[in-house]
Amino acid sequence: MKISKSVPVVLLAVWLILIGVMQLANITLPLGEVIQGALAIITGVLILLRPISLSRSIGVILLAVWLLLTGLLAVTNLTFPARELIMALLAMSAGVTLLIAR
Repeated sequence: MKISKSVPVVLLAVWLILIGVMQLANITLPLGEVIQGALAIITGVLILLRPISLSRSIGVILLAVWLLLTGLLAVTNLTFPARELIMALLAMSAGVTLLIAR
């Protein structure tokens, strides 16, 4: 299955805007966390399904894993020790790796 490069990027942008607006405006929707979680999971899967260049693969994979975990944590009661620390380190690793690859 070939995924256009723009589809995961557009979904990621929508997810980021949605989260930013909801937090800044202090908006809560009845299924807001579920919607955000589902969008994060879909985006992470689509990122992993598209071809990734070798120079950016580690950062993109870390980003996809972070999105998948963020989505799963939002839609389930999944907990594990040091969850916040692990998620923060994963996010920072993805960001730094993506910046270095540029």
